[in-house]
Amino acid sequence: MLVDSGDVERTLQSASKVLQATYLHPYQAHGSIGSSCAVADVQADRATVWSATQSVYPHSARHLDPHRFGLSIGRVIFTRGPGCYGINAADTVSYDAALLSQAVHQPVRVQLTRQDEFHLRKLRRCLRR
Repeated sequence: MLVDSGDVERTLQSASKVLQATYLHPYQAHGSIGSSCAVADVQADRATVWSATQSVYPHSARHLDPHRFGLSIGRVIFTRGPGCYGINAADTVSYDAALLSQAVHQPVRVQLTRQDEFHLRKLRRCLRR
């Protein structure tokens, strides 16, 4: 046992004043006010992605590695977008836009809605007592 508080009920009964409270808070998310968006243009010889990613260099080297698209040249251009405390879907929409652009052979824009941003995202649990 880490803590021995003794007989809690007996201690409460002998207290001159006992306070009782109920605390509630809803589900919480550290999400963006704006939704994530990216534009990709994957051509036969090159790929360019405009993204609000928070990690342009690791992102371009890892998730949008041009070799994944059968290319030797690729570029990720940072654009201002909704930031967040934690993670949003900026990287996800960038990769999705690149895959879709490669499939249709023209530039593609992927933009999520607010519902998309929070669907299946990590939320802090609600507290109900």
